Amino acid sequence: NSYYINGFPVTNPLTQLGASQLPFFAIRDAQVLTGGFGAEFGRSIGGVVNITTKSGTNSWEGGVAASFTPSSLRAKYKDLNYANTGAPENASTDGTLYRRFSDRKKSEWSLGGYVSGPLVQDKLFMFVGVERIKNHDELMSQPVTGFAGDPNDPSRPKTYSAGGWSDRKNTNDRYIGKFDWNITSDHSLELTLIGDNYKREDSLYGYDYATGVHDNVLALRGTFENDADNANTPSDGAQSQILRYNGVLTKDLTLSVLAGQRSEEHTSELQSH
Repeated sequence: NSYYINGFPVTNPLTQLGASQLPFFAIRDAQVLTGGFGAEFGRSIGGVVNITTKSGTNSWEGGVAASFTPSSLRAKYKDLNYANTGAPENASTDGTLYRRFSDRKKSEWSLGGYVSGPLVQDKLFMFVGVERIKNHDELMSQPVTGFAGDPNDPSRPKTYSAGGWSDRKNTNDRYIGKFDWNITSDHSLELTLIGDNYKREDSLYGYDYATGVHDNVLALRGTFENDADNANTPSDGAQSQILRYNGVLTKDLTLSVLAGQRSEEHTSELQSH
């Protein structure tokens, strides 16, 4: 699938999976094309999602949105057990614990706002918005099988894993700035600046699979920015600058020209302890 914002392709060019994300309140409308789309859309054998963002008007307005989802108000996660296959070779694992999710804790909050209005009445308009989404996820990081104790500490029993408990903190920052200039009644320029930046910090601690208790002994810490290769990444992150001209040249001829630039930065850092 291909994703466009104000006519500009924002699909991840590295993997062709995922795309830039906008603050939700910046979206004016969304167009979904499943076939027979025109020449301005391409690089898709599936469908096209074309987003048009909001613009400023002659009236000043603004808004703020916030939400919080505490772990204490979530439904309790359920443990995942091995299936009861009845096969002799699976007798030791049938019906036993595979992943302990019942002690998982996950919370999330978001905060965003926007302001729009005329910079020059009837001529130049702006729409600017920002949004931050943060979540904190704590859970058992590996299945019960496969642990072999702490290789750096022979006194740790085989039920103990030096990195069996994951403490993950995610931060996603998004912004948009859109400026519309009515040069004349027949000619206009549109500048759109959008960006989203995803950061993840993973900390692995010791965990006892027998008792379900984790300690505060840090085994590994990793920081990742726009880690598009990780399956848990909600956004690959990018910055885009889009300039579009629309003009009525004659009664029967109109011209639309679009140019843009998109850049992405992917970084990762691991620290063993």
